[in-house]
Amino acid sequence: MNNQLSKMLLVVVLFLSLTNCNATNKSTNESSSKKSAGEILNTTETAADISKFAIERESRLNFTETVDSLSLALKTNGWKISAIHDIENDLKKSGQDILPVKVLEICNPKHSGKMLLVDDMRYLSIIMPCRVSIYEKSNGKTYITLMNSIEMAKMIGGPIVDQIKAIQEEINNKILPFLK
Repeated sequence: MNNQLSKMLLVVVLFLSLTNCNATNKSTNESSSKKSAGEILNTTETAADISKFAIERESRLNFTETVDSLSLALKTNGWKISAIHDIENDLKKSGQDILPVKVLEICNPKHSGKMLLVDDMRYLSIIMPCRVSIYEKSNGKTYITLMNSIEMAKMIGGPIVDQIKAIQEEINNKILPFLK
């Protein structure tokens, strides 16, 4: 396996392991929503600093308005929404009652097409489409989280770093301004 692919797989596995099972159970009493992740997951491990892997931003809008505004901003700027996963609804079917969570799978053909034209970059398809999570926390506020693509690209190295920086700047400057 080539070195870049190995790095990429490590980053993806680490990111997924850090963000797995991040739900708050709202059906229990008020005191349980103030428990630490370790208490909820019945572990003594401390939470990792995910800021190197993910960017969390607070929305000034409520959950539904945030989902709608983000969807509109994405479409207006040439991004496609491949799928919307309603995690709250999916878990409700399994008897879990959590606060609202939706995950949007998004893709900009202009960016992904450019990367996938190059054989040495096709391994990046493992992180396509991009995922953006919108969720409400027990404080009643809504948040958007996306992968910290720049930090991930730095770990991979090579020409992908500049391309990912340009994409992240586009997201920050054209898509996420509605949060302010």
